[in-house]
Amino acid sequence: MYATVNGLNYYDMHDAVLQSASLMSRQFTLVLDQVYIKAEHPANRDIVTKRTNDFRMVFDDVSSLSLYEEGYELFDADMKPYRKVEDRKVKDEDVSYDLEHMAGCEVDEALVEQLEDGIHFTLRLLVEDHTWRIEVNARGSHESFARFMSL
Repeated sequence: MYATVNGLNYYDMHDAVLQSASLMSRQFTLVLDQVYIKAEHPANRDIVTKRTNDFRMVFDDVSSLSLYEEGYELFDADMKPYRKVEDRKVKDEDVSYDLEHMAGCEVDEALVEQLEDGIHFTLRLLVEDHTWRIEVNARGSHESFARFMSL
């Protein structure tokens, strides 16, 4: 088993596939397939990009977890906007239910930002014809996976 602590920058999650997401107590866990392991990962002996499945990210001491259905804008044939839909925040009590139904969805983007007291992590998911966004504020994270695989 390979593991990192606060090592999200060693991984590229673009085009990864969400297996599961769960919140228990103040710990949020994401499990992804098809995650790229960057060449600079400390355990990557080949020094080339690899990939892995069953990649587990655990966010510790979560202070906030939000799920948004991202807004969009519709245009007519002349490329003039005629309708704008704003981001919609999912009610806190519905987040777990909605995340359960996103298994199998593709990751569009993953961003991590260092804060004074922890990290802010954003994950954008492509779900059918909409983009959804998960935002997590936590004290830190730890990541693990079982094996390196060739691209």
